[in-house]
Amino acid sequence: MKRLSIFSSNANHPPLPRAAAAGALALALLVAARIVLFLISDALFFAPESHAHKSYLVNEIAYRQSGHAHPKVIVMGTSRLGSLPLRHFAEQLGINESEVANYSLAGNNFWRVLAFFRRNPEILADAECVVIDLLPYQLYIGPMFNEDDSLFLRLATLDERLAVRSPSSRAIALADLAFPAWSERRTAPAWIWAASFVPLTEEQRYRKFSEAAGKSTTTFDLRPDVQSSGIDEHVWTGSDYAPPPYFSEVQVAAMHDLATMMPPNCQLVLAWLPVERNFARALDDDASLSKSYERFKGRIEQLGKANTRLIWWESMRELETLEHSFVDAVHYSPEAMNCVTTALANAISDLRNDAHENTSIARTTDSFPAS
Repeated sequence: MKRLSIFSSNANHPPLPRAAAAGALALALLVAARIVLFLISDALFFAPESHAHKSYLVNEIAYRQSGHAHPKVIVMGTSRLGSLPLRHFAEQLGINESEVANYSLAGNNFWRVLAFFRRNPEILADAECVVIDLLPYQLYIGPMFNEDDSLFLRLATLDERLAVRSPSSRAIALADLAFPAWSERRTAPAWIWAASFVPLTEEQRYRKFSEAAGKSTTTFDLRPDVQSSGIDEHVWTGSDYAPPPYFSEVQVAAMHDLATMMPPNCQLVLAWLPVERNFARALDDDASLSKSYERFKGRIEQLGKANTRLIWWESMRELETLEHSFVDAVHYSPEAMNCVTTALANAISDLRNDAHENTSIARTTDSFPAS
């Protein structure tokens, strides 16, 4: 009878264990999937679940559908400036309406503006002024921004992921860079829906996404009267606009990076606009809101970049003469929005005319500068 031996000729070339083979196959599939997700990232980008993410996507595609225009004045505000009348604004600035672009977003913040410019740098080619209105939440971790947000995970750089404060959130952010298991999470029907975008052109994707998102295929509008109740049906209160002052290093760095990335002849204008009287009083009297407001203001004033202008309007006589200036704590009525537009245009014109001066801060605390 033939004896079996462990020293047979096959001993020098043992068969690959099944577990190792399965692991190698899984790794290969994972790498292939990661490459595919990278190559078709913008196509799969069209399955955001939250209103804020839909707004960002519609905004970005609206710009790309514009033929990659090169405006002189770019408004990148919150929903407060979403209804800014462009024609009136342009007339007050003394430029053509086509030279002004408004890409304001509900819940907008410094990092989202930075991401927009990073993905669409050509928009700054002829820019002379970028305008962002201010609210305390823009520098804090809170209901309008957190560092495990899927949009952040999708678009964040390595440095931004490393700046995430929470160790667990930082680990997720770094892991998602290797494989987007968190930023690409969605239901099976959502995957099928997203996959249907892959073979489409950018224009076809935009139209299909616009229809699915319930937006116009030709216009983008985030008017306060449509969204003053907030994002994703949440009714926003003062503590949402001025949350506890837990600074997000991601947002603070984004604010500085925005100032740095401005072209040589372009000014970054940060504008604190008046808020509703009761909310303004709460920012002074309520201990929590006051702390949030003062720390935010202090950090903004520390920016001190040569191409940055800070306008701080805590009150305005023009609005006080109106019967209904606000529709909520921060959003303006149409009539008040016209007043704000005129004043903001006048202030920007003054800053543009004074761009040769060395001062990095221009401040008005009472009323708007005269035209």
